[in-house]
Amino acid sequence: MSEVNNVILRILNPSIEFPEITLEKGNCLGIYTENVKKLSKNFFKLICEPQKFAEKVTINNLVLDKSTWIGRTFTHIVSPELWEDSILNILKNKPQRRHLVFIFATVEEVNKKELYEISKLIEDYKKEGAVLVISNSSELFEATVDTLLDEKENEIYLENGLFYEDINTGKIYDDIEEEIKAKLFDIRIKKTKINIEENNEKFY
Repeated sequence: MSEVNNVILRILNPSIEFPEITLEKGNCLGIYTENVKKLSKNFFKLICEPQKFAEKVTINNLVLDKSTWIGRTFTHIVSPELWEDSILNILKNKPQRRHLVFIFATVEEVNKKELYEISKLIEDYKKEGAVLVISNSSELFEATVDTLLDEKENEIYLENGLFYEDINTGKIYDDIEEEIKAKLFDIRIKKTKINIEENNEKFY
């Protein structure tokens, strides 16, 4: 399959505050922001009125212009505030053929004990589509994303691997045997770890 056919979402030269992005099938992209609501609102503007707010917006290589139904048809919106439910429950209710999953959630809306199941669902959904996450939660990003940007399109360094974190103390174990020996019960499994030093502490 060609690279073009792999593209789930492309936002080219937006005129409002939002990164220019190309999101391919099989990937989860995160955008870190302190203003989750504002950036999420701008995303809705881009998929609902693309001709007004960007040079070009495509979903599944279909150009969004006046046919805004395309954006709504292919996008599954995951918002605890909007649906008054948890991220996990909203993800579980994703309809088929919604190839772009859009998650926007604040730190307060992230349940750490659900992150492992959220991570598994994201991995499953990426097989047929892609995921975009807008948040200020490092925990949510570490459980889900492959690439992380800030609002100005700068990439935030991630250390890849499999990490086990004690939810109660924040201590990270690199090996599951250590976790078992320590008899820890509230464990969060992370697919990446945000390296504070590499990012000059801009995340905190």
